[in-house]
This record gives sequence, C-alpha cells and structure tokens, in this order.
Amino acid sequence: MRLAIDVMGSDQGPHAIIAGSARAVVEHPSLELILFGPRQRITAELFALAAASGCGSVTFSGA
Repeated sequence: MRLAIDVMGSDQGPHAIIAGSARAVVEHPSLELILFGPRQRITAELFALAAASGCGSVTFSGA
C-alpha cells in the first residue's frame, strides 16, 4: 500500500507525523509512504530517528 502524507498537517508539527510514519513502516514493511513538506525538515527528522533507533539506513528518492 502506498500513502501520501503531508508532514505539516498536524497541530504538533512535523515531528509527530514523521515519527508516526517511521513506526508504521517498521511495523508494516510492505507500506510505502511518500512524505510531503519541507525537505530539510523531513531529512533532519528522519536522520535523528534513524540515529536514535540504531537504524543504519535512510533512503530518499525523487527531487
């Protein structure tokens, strides 16, 4: 399943959306999420989550 998610669509800011998205992908590996929002903010949040969890890989595609 593929879902598009606007990371700026939360009253709690993009951190909550990005963290929840990361958990969903870990729990459901076949899930594909496309995150929309400020690229630098998404990148920073994902790398911080990867570092905190010990995950060695974050992959980006697109422009």
